[in-house]
Amino acid sequence: MRPVNSTILCATVLAVAVCLGGCACPAWWAGSGSRGREAQWVCSLEDGTTQGWEGTGGATVAVAAEHPASGTRSLRANLPAGQYPGIGIDFKAPQDWSACDAFRFRVFNAASGPLTVCVRVDDADSRNFATRFNNDMYPHRLAPGDNEVGVPIAALRQGSFLARGLDVRRIKVVRIFSIDLKKPATLFFDDLRILRRTRAGPATLPLADLGAKPPKWTTTHGAVATALRKPGSAADMLKLELPTGGTYPGVSFQVAEPNWLGYGLLSFTAHCPPDAPSPRNLALKITDAVGRSQTVTCPLQKGDNSVCFPLEMVSSVSLGRVSELMFFTGRPEAAQTVSISAPVLSRTRHVDYLTVRNAEAASPALTLDMAGFRVARNTCFIATIYIPLADGTTRVVRCNSPGRNVVKYAVGADAFAGHAAGKPVRIWLYVSDHGSWCWWHRTAAYQGTPLVVRFERPPGT
Repeated sequence: MRPVNSTILCATVLAVAVCLGGCACPAWWAGSGSRGREAQWVCSLEDGTTQGWEGTGGATVAVAAEHPASGTRSLRANLPAGQYPGIGIDFKAPQDWSACDAFRFRVFNAASGPLTVCVRVDDADSRNFATRFNNDMYPHRLAPGDNEVGVPIAALRQGSFLARGLDVRRIKVVRIFSIDLKKPATLFFDDLRILRRTRAGPATLPLADLGAKPPKWTTTHGAVATALRKPGSAADMLKLELPTGGTYPGVSFQVAEPNWLGYGLLSFTAHCPPDAPSPRNLALKITDAVGRSQTVTCPLQKGDNSVCFPLEMVSSVSLGRVSELMFFTGRPEAAQTVSISAPVLSRTRHVDYLTVRNAEAASPALTLDMAGFRVARNTCFIATIYIPLADGTTRVVRCNSPGRNVVKYAVGADAFAGHAAGKPVRIWLYVSDHGSWCWWHRTAAYQGTPLVVRFERPPGT
């Protein structure tokens, strides 16, 4: 059976991040002060103990009075030169971190120059790289002085290419470490907190006011932007005129709301006029307050292009501290025009389903057939599936490649228990091949019988 209402998204990913979330945590987490209003738990060092944190990779830790982010004490970590020095904690019993949005901590870098740290998380069944979460491919850059690291929970659940998502109800190990440190360094950690799940705020949230006076957007590299108004309504589209021969012309916004935690989807519309040249691709770059960014590049067709993707795809930035959005194109060979709507965040009431770790299922209800764009032996896949349920919630099923060159996934019938009859299933597929990362979006009709959704790489992508 072919999917209906197919929309193709192709994305180039610049970075990947990690996430942690917390709920039923050990005794050393305790809310305090103003942090208690946003945090489910806060690690307090005020009693003079390290609260279970230890040095790893030859590092040593101790409670210190220098550079506390709050209170009077911090956790000093002396890191030797080496491959993986840092701090870590092994929980005596698995911790349930399923009810929160993100993990944050403050860290003071006492060095005169920047260094990077990575976060690793294991669940109770983690045994090796493929069964734990690692963000060492795109680590967090720490400037000299005070830094805050924020990591959303969605990426921890999702996992990565060749590494499955975690069961966040059974977290066992956390590590924060540097890779291949060339000379000794000292870091001061404090204010480690797990943010409670966000429920406040509107169901949908526009991220930019396209008609603001003066404009709250800035064009780049020769682009010209004009707000378009419909009679009796506020500006709802921004017309971008992109010059010939420019390099990455576009427009950037300072976002109206920096905290995206608690929202599930980001969507916008791009209109390409049928009678004028328009770009084949439009990129959306999201940047957080500390400069980490991720770019999604979407192929365009004439007319309206509806773009929508789960925010768990945006895993390399701190979703609680977003600072800028930018739309841009590549190097136009001719003058081009495209109109965009304001990006909108929307909430979805999720019911999480454990990551599918095997490509086969005993009683498959849904099979993703990716043979149509099989391109090389190093191709890997991630899929996110939204299954609408009769009670109004959405079950989120995540799949990860068990190995390279796997071209089919099967999802068992139990994932479709309670499916809302008549409502379509939405599928996002992420593909990595030799450094090229692409995302596709399909909407398919599930009618209670086994469904096969086929993916093919469109010409020119």
